[in-house]
Amino acid sequence: MMRLNSASRSVSNALMELLHYAFFFLVAVGVLITFHEAGHFLVARIVGVHVVRFSVGFGKRVWSRRDRHGTEFVLAALPLGGYVRLYDRRDADAAEHAPADPALAHRSYDRLKPQWRIAILLGGPVANFVLAFLLFWLAAMAGVTVAPARIGVDADGPAYAVGMRNGEVVVAVDGEAITTWTDVSMALAGRLGDSGRIEIETTKDGYRKSYSIPIDRWHADTEDPDLLESLGLGSELPAFVDSVLAGEPAERGGLRPKDRITHVDGQPVSRWEEFVAHVRESAETPLRIGVQREGVAHTFSVTPARKFDDGGNAYGFVGIRAGLPTHVLREGPLDALARAAEDTWDYTALTVKLIGKLIAWEVSPMNVAGPITIAKASSDSARAGFGEFLSLLALLSINLGIINLLPIPVLDGGQIALNAVELVRRKPAAAWVEAMSARVGIVLVGGLMVLVFYADFDRWLWPLAGN
Repeated sequence: MMRLNSASRSVSNALMELLHYAFFFLVAVGVLITFHEAGHFLVARIVGVHVVRFSVGFGKRVWSRRDRHGTEFVLAALPLGGYVRLYDRRDADAAEHAPADPALAHRSYDRLKPQWRIAILLGGPVANFVLAFLLFWLAAMAGVTVAPARIGVDADGPAYAVGMRNGEVVVAVDGEAITTWTDVSMALAGRLGDSGRIEIETTKDGYRKSYSIPIDRWHADTEDPDLLESLGLGSELPAFVDSVLAGEPAERGGLRPKDRITHVDGQPVSRWEEFVAHVRESAETPLRIGVQREGVAHTFSVTPARKFDDGGNAYGFVGIRAGLPTHVLREGPLDALARAAEDTWDYTALTVKLIGKLIAWEVSPMNVAGPITIAKASSDSARAGFGEFLSLLALLSINLGIINLLPIPVLDGGQIALNAVELVRRKPAAAWVEAMSARVGIVLVGGLMVLVFYADFDRWLWPLAGN
């Protein structure tokens, strides 16, 4: 019965996790695509084209209404996107969707000049960049939990070879200022596939140092590279209490989450490994542990319990888990505007750069993110905090905007290219050219979908099946 209950709980937990992923994935997709389509809709209205339908989702109507312009607004059963349908006399069923007032029959998409069609097509991607800016602005005001980029260095890694050591805090990568681990990851991601050197500046005890790590086609053929680990870097764990296990010696002795351990039996301690070494060697021997709690020094007596490893060797155990000291970075409304503009520009530039490297095959195409990765990232960021979730939505919005601008015929970018050609030639492309480009676009988009699903299966599901 015990095993059945345990198995039942495991299945229940897995199901709840799956539902959590699905919910936040649908929220992310719904917000991003609805805003994208709203961009097309708004420009079409400004230009004067009759909008037949604005649908959020696909499939059977759950709710609908018409406005005074004759546009049908629809909420559909499958919340996996949406679309805007414009009146176009070239459609086979155009007569069914013509404006009710015959005097407005001229408000057709096909009657527009190419520059106005381009404006409507640009409306969607531009809306995604505007949304990203707004989301970054809200995230900056809501606050994002950050940790300083204090490094731990692997003695066998490239970073150690050039002189980097534990406890240094990264302040710049390739000349760009760094304040958090997110900044570090972003700066390193921009160097994927490059050759040359990564320039890293750090500070420790008031001294600033510079290091230069050589790279050669850095991770050009690597799937899902761990950029920090490949440099021999990680986040150094300070002697900081993240959580205390109920009923264990640490709780009984008075230690609490967010305590920073400073001394053990009078000896200074700054790193987690140093604290662990004291504890493991002191089974059933009282330790006087000094901590800083909200700026006030305290001392507690804790006696580690005696436990045994798989080899039968005894060690001390107090029942606390390490964690990084974090703080919430929150901006006022005006400062948040500047932060949002900077983040939107930086992430747009990084995304364009990485897409260019993917196209040039300088980075493995298996690094693309599919729906499973997006669902997991959405769920994880929502757990981390509201600001983190908004920041992820902003990044996804930028990606959606840029991808739609790629010159693939069935995407906005491809249609913009065809209209730009018509604007230059002063006549539309031949019907067979449009038909052929549409077929090519479908093949390319289909291939991209296969790639992202394959990358997701390779990243998440196949490793689980192997286990």
